[in-house]
Amino acid sequence: MRYFIFLSASLLLFFTACQNQSEDFRLNSTDYEAFLQHDSQEDLKKMEENFDFWQAKYEQHPNQYPYLQKMAAVKSQLFSMRADISDLKDSEEFLTKAVEQSHVQNSGILRSLSRNYISQHRFKEALALLEQAEELGDKLFATHCMLFDVHMELGNNEKAGTYLNLIANEQNFDYLIRMAKWQDHKGNLDTAIEYMEKALALAERDRNESQLSWTYSNLGDFYGHAGEIEQAYQHYLKALEMNPADTYSKKGIAWIAYSHEKNTDEALRIVNMLQHQSQAPDLLELKGEIAEFEGKIAEGEKVQRAFLSEIQREEFGSMYNKHQIGLLAEKKSSQEIALKIAERELQDRPSPQSYSLKAWALFKSGNNDLAYQLMKEEVEGKCFEPDVLFQMAEVYKAKDENIEGLKAELLSSSFELGPLIMEKVRKL
Repeated sequence: MRYFIFLSASLLLFFTACQNQSEDFRLNSTDYEAFLQHDSQEDLKKMEENFDFWQAKYEQHPNQYPYLQKMAAVKSQLFSMRADISDLKDSEEFLTKAVEQSHVQNSGILRSLSRNYISQHRFKEALALLEQAEELGDKLFATHCMLFDVHMELGNNEKAGTYLNLIANEQNFDYLIRMAKWQDHKGNLDTAIEYMEKALALAERDRNESQLSWTYSNLGDFYGHAGEIEQAYQHYLKALEMNPADTYSKKGIAWIAYSHEKNTDEALRIVNMLQHQSQAPDLLELKGEIAEFEGKIAEGEKVQRAFLSEIQREEFGSMYNKHQIGLLAEKKSSQEIALKIAERELQDRPSPQSYSLKAWALFKSGNNDLAYQLMKEEVEGKCFEPDVLFQMAEVYKAKDENIEGLKAELLSSSFELGPLIMEKVRKL
């Protein structure tokens, strides 16, 4: 019996219980107002001063590639704070030089550059670097962790499973968070949360602040997916206590305001404040969705055009292909472009998610038969993300296939999908 077609009675009861527990939950802005008001300028200034220090060192000793690594690390930190794509590209430039100066004999630099490529969704290039690092033979645990990551992104599940077995250690944080990702990918959300909680316990034991911050924010996402909104909220708050500049968790709270409470004023207030701290394009995407949900069609389209213009910048490369395809496929004039981007994404990243994007582009352009075939052969039973299942339901409905099981599952994912998509789900 396929997971996405039939929900067991116990699973339905679980989701119902979670939803009932969350119905009465409401945000309290006093919990997070100080984090919204947090001024990161002093932190940014210190990072920039740190960068200047290492840059001066490198200029004095241009043969010392460790200085390039230091410069790259600072730029990566800056990118995580303000989401300026130029910081990520600068970090890539410094790491590329460091790889050259080390004569490709330093696995740490290869992993760092690979991590940068992963952030840019350049997964095949990241894989090539990690395979070189593996050949060097040192610090294989760290390399194998990242090989798991990149094979997961590429849809190479068998190879990903092989590397997960190589790093298996229930007392290791890096293994536990990857096991959580593996279980989530398999559709076992409750088990994924268990592994992430185990990882949190290790981070708390070791008092590792960066691990704690990362785990709290990711647990916020996991609990949100499970419909446990208050748990999600509390974990976002804990992440912000560790790192008040964490825009990701602040956006998570904005999503709770919008998706759970339908409080668009509060959601927009949070997003507007975040835009003073971060250049992340997806903040525009959320603003556009909120405007559309409010019935402000012209305003929503204006914001969507601004979002599309931003993510089409050359520097972003393939980072926002999914978003481009979704927007471009909606209009007949740009559906051919959407299909070309989907085909390119599939070549670069042949995962079930990429197949679903191509199927969606085909479906929106009227090629229902091929869209249905791709969904059946390459996506069904291989991906359980709610946005993918929604696209699957639309494609299957057009072919007169029974989608009641899919619809039931989508209704249980209302928080993750958001009210705008849920309006469409109810009409399926």
